[in-house]
Amino acid sequence: MTTTESPSLWPPEFLTVGIKPDHCKDVLEGCYDIPFEHPHPVILDIGANIGAFAKWARGRWPNALIHCYEPEELNHVMLRRTLDALPSKDRAIPHRVGVMDKRDRLMLFPGKFNRGEFSVYGSEEHQ
Repeated sequence: MTTTESPSLWPPEFLTVGIKPDHCKDVLEGCYDIPFEHPHPVILDIGANIGAFAKWARGRWPNALIHCYEPEELNHVMLRRTLDALPSKDRAIPHRVGVMDKRDRLMLFPGKFNRGEFSVYGSEEHQ
């Protein structure tokens, strides 16, 4: 690592599958913070990707119960790895399903911006 490079926010094995070292840096720095205080919130992380929001939320609300929904297989593997490294990991629950307004099985299409980006829409506008 040169002096201008910053350390990776993710484990080395994440980088080998295309996750960039600064992936979701804005999330980990609190870009989703809101002035909400509750001693034991229940948080739904829909489209959890590799777990950046859950990782940040565990620090923000240490007693939260966090349900993480991520349907894409490799993202889900990395999500589980992220959650396993959290304090109170038993209160961060991964679910390998997507959340939508109907019960159906749909194909996921990769996006063009990063390895972890997927959508049920295959058109150019969503890629």
